[in-house]
Amino acid sequence: MSGDTLVETRGLSRHFGPIQAVSDLSLTVRNGDVYGFLGLNGAGKTTTLRMILGLLPPTAGTVSLFGKTKARERRRLLARVGAMVESPAFFPSLTGFENLWHLGRLSGPLEKSRVDHVLDLVGLSHAGHRAAEHYSLGMKQRLGIALALVSRPELVILDEPTNGLDPNGILEMRRLVKRLNREEGVTFIISSHLLHEIEMTCSRVCILDGGRLVIEEDLKSIFETLESSFRLDAAPRQLALEVVGSFAEARILPADEGEDAPIAFEFPRDHLPRLTAALVERGVDLFTLTEHRMSLEEFFLSRAGGRTEGQLT
Repeated sequence: MSGDTLVETRGLSRHFGPIQAVSDLSLTVRNGDVYGFLGLNGAGKTTTLRMILGLLPPTAGTVSLFGKTKARERRRLLARVGAMVESPAFFPSLTGFENLWHLGRLSGPLEKSRVDHVLDLVGLSHAGHRAAEHYSLGMKQRLGIALALVSRPELVILDEPTNGLDPNGILEMRRLVKRLNREEGVTFIISSHLLHEIEMTCSRVCILDGGRLVIEEDLKSIFETLESSFRLDAAPRQLALEVVGSFAEARILPADEGEDAPIAFEFPRDHLPRLTAALVERGVDLFTLTEHRMSLEEFFLSRAGGRTEGQLT
């Protein structure tokens, strides 16, 4: 294992009786990653996060944190990790500040100024002295993220961090993750059902399906290999369709059939000048020609067993 690797699993498996939740999972989280953890409901995502954190023993395989695999070192290493897995829980009668102060010190020494700082980071400075039982769902979610950050961890694991947040809160969370990663070198593992947010936030992703790893790759590399298609808005539509179809390298894609509907097709990018010249020569009026690149959500659904039922989590 490289010194740049913070988390590594090898052959990780977990059974619950006859149910195999995670099977032979090997993945690597590198120092500086913002690592997106994706899978449909029941894919084994939360089970894997719990095994990484030592909350659940694996049936087989190993988990390495910061290059160490021995169980006796786990407690010391976990002091370098902040986490929010599933719904955060707090002492209801204590204030947000008091919850962070008491729970945060379980990981080591803590200054009260640090508690004030993380409350400000997550947008709760105005509510830090309010009892947690009076917090809304979104405020509790922010407090959970604050708890994950309060000990200045090198690695932060967030399970559905945007649950309960409004659009502005989601944007703030994205900016916070990117800023802490860029300015303080914090590594993140983030699971989310909001694939657009993963696309906007993460540098690497893995996809689980049925407890098995489907792909683990840099997001940039994934997008470089995704297929592109084009949308042509032209008139008369039928003539434009005939011209596009006359090129052997063109593949017409299923689309709406209305006269005003754009024509969707795959075509080599470097041959587009030939196509547009042919359209003009045939008297076709060109209005727009736009490229459509497969989104992370489309890629996810194409790789996660092609299944569309359930939630994207």
